[in-house]
Amino acid sequence: MIEFRKLTSGDYPLLLKWLQRPHVKQYWNNGDDTLEKVAHHYALDKSQVQYYIAMQDNQDIGFYQYNLSNNRNIGIDMFLANADQLSQGLGTICLNAFGDFICKIKDCHSLSVDPHPDN
Repeated sequence: MIEFRKLTSGDYPLLLKWLQRPHVKQYWNNGDDTLEKVAHHYALDKSQVQYYIAMQDNQDIGFYQYNLSNNRNIGIDMFLANADQLSQGLGTICLNAFGDFICKIKDCHSLSVDPHPDN
């Protein structure tokens, strides 16, 4: 079962570690290469974006975020943390679960994801 919990400032070291992994950095490179930069970028009280950690069997497995626009469209972005879990369908399972999760807590009209064409 896939579950989601809100990102906390205590997750910043884990997020920094994940952001340095080659399979993540290839598509998700915002220059967040220090703990200070991660804390600034993902500051929980400054952002319109909502951040979550995906969990499977109580293990942290990925990072998910969403932003609600004025027309009730929710934009989603995400990554799986472990390269050995790629290309096995887990990303699709997590994306569907996150969509269901968000639609239960927000009044949304549509969901959108904009992956890199090579990803």
